Amino acid sequence: MLEFLIFHQAVRRTSRLILGYRESGKDVLLALVLSSFGKLVHILMLIWNFNELEYSWLVNAGVLTSNAEALCVLFRTTYWKAYLILGISVAFKIVFQSLLSHYDSQFPVILF
Repeated sequence: MLEFLIFHQAVRRTSRLILGYRESGKDVLLALVLSSFGKLVHILMLIWNFNELEYSWLVNAGVLTSNAEALCVLFRTTYWKAYLILGISVAFKIVFQSLLSHYDSQFPVILF
């Protein structure tokens, strides 16, 4: 949950920096939550053994593509800018995960 909050704040701050988007965070939150429906596939991957979540990165790639589409619609911008915003936000999320795993080894760093 904390990682999602970091990701959400990074998307809000980056969109404000790149696009000048100054609307409420409610719209960004709604777009990110609704476009992240693919994360439910992880539950199915736990039920049926898919070689220890080996294909989890593929599900995350689909979710990021869906997030990019939602940001394009919300901000009325191009895919390049949406992927730039998401790339910077994922980088913030990875940095947060690495800091967390540095201090507590129970938290793994998931690159994608």
